[in-house]
Amino acid sequence: MATYAIVDNDVVTDVCHSDPTKLYHPDVAKHFVTVPDEVETSWKKTGDNTFEAPPAREYTPPTVPGSTGGKISPADQRVCKTEFMLAMTKDERKVWRTKIGNDDLVDTLEEEWTLGDIWLATNIADNEFKDTIADLKTKGLIGDATIKKLKDKYFLDNPNYG
Repeated sequence: MATYAIVDNDVVTDVCHSDPTKLYHPDVAKHFVTVPDEVETSWKKTGDNTFEAPPAREYTPPTVPGSTGGKISPADQRVCKTEFMLAMTKDERKVWRTKIGNDDLVDTLEEEWTLGDIWLATNIADNEFKDTIADLKTKGLIGDATIKKLKDKYFLDNPNYG
């Protein structure tokens, strides 16, 4: 089986392992040329029908906030209202709606969400909302499963702040 490729400025941009005239519009198919079978996208043309692979790049896994060595910023712990509501169960959302206008904490959160996301870090002393998760649980507005979702997604208990 032949291999075809589009080579643009000596770099392989597209590879096709079937006859391109049967797969592509003629205006596109005319740009394919026959190349050795091992050629892949990003290879560089080095001569008459000779190609070389790009240099291997060393993989560096991303640093995840909260992992060893990772640092967390307040932006990692900012929770928007939509995400907060999605973390809640259907029954918790029903109770929440009944508390709007009847509960100071719920009203404060609702008002703050009109201004932007809320920083809910639970272990940062200077965060005015650090006790909010515990207070909502005490009031019966959210349960342990919701708290776990929020803490896991937003690194709320993570000591690697800063």
